[in-house]
Amino acid sequence: MLAIDPLLGAVAIVLGAANVVALRAVSRRRRDVNIVLVSETAKLDAVSADLRGSIDALGAKLVALDERDDTEALATLDSRVAQLTERLGTLGSRVDSVAQTLDGASSDISAKEHELAALQRHLGETSARFDAALGEVREA
Repeated sequence: MLAIDPLLGAVAIVLGAANVVALRAVSRRRRDVNIVLVSETAKLDAVSADLRGSIDALGAKLVALDERDDTEALATLDSRVAQLTERLGTLGSRVDSVAQTLDGASSDISAKEHELAALQRHLGETSARFDAALGEVREA
């Protein structure tokens, strides 16, 4: 009779138990995936039905648009586009003018900031001299 090493037998039992646990986990995971798959398939079917309806509605609108005479509407649209183009030209020149004014104002503000910084430095120096002179007067 063939003798089996007790340690080898224990390893086989542990591996068998681990295999059963792994198979159960895979089975549960497969079941969970199938549940999600069924749910997502239902959602996709609903979206697909909505899209088919939208496509059919757009097709009907395209047919109606093909049958329409739009020459008057296009002429009106062309005149409105011309008017808007003219207004945009005027607006563009106004924007350029404002931009130039802002550039000038920005330069003026920058010059005033430098002047103010110089005055603050001068005030600091004068204040320091005044404090020194006052200190001398107090000591005397």
